[in-house]
Amino acid sequence: MRILLPEEVALADRLTCEGQGISSAELMERAASALSEAMRRRFPLEKKRVLVVCGPGNNGGDGLALARLLCDSAQVTVFLPAGMQNTSADHRFMRSRLPEKVVCMEAHPDELA
Repeated sequence: MRILLPEEVALADRLTCEGQGISSAELMERAASALSEAMRRRFPLEKKRVLVVCGPGNNGGDGLALARLLCDSAQVTVFLPAGMQNTSADHRFMRSRLPEKVVCMEAHPDELA
């Protein structure tokens, strides 16, 4: 298996969006939906606690979309590193869509040691 570099992933995402005529936010929704369904098939999520760790970029946006999709069946907490700078527009959009029942925790990594 070949692991893609960040630049290669960004290119693949852009080409997918252009080729399918979708936004990058829609691509995030698709990724989150596929992972949500896979998790539900493999794990009994009803009334379980789920922690989703998100960084500032589009992968973090994927995680935020996943948290939103899981929160109807599981107790979801999102961990975000405090003071994140330069979050992507899609990341901010996905965070704005989180329902209040999703708990967001922010902490500096050195506070966790």
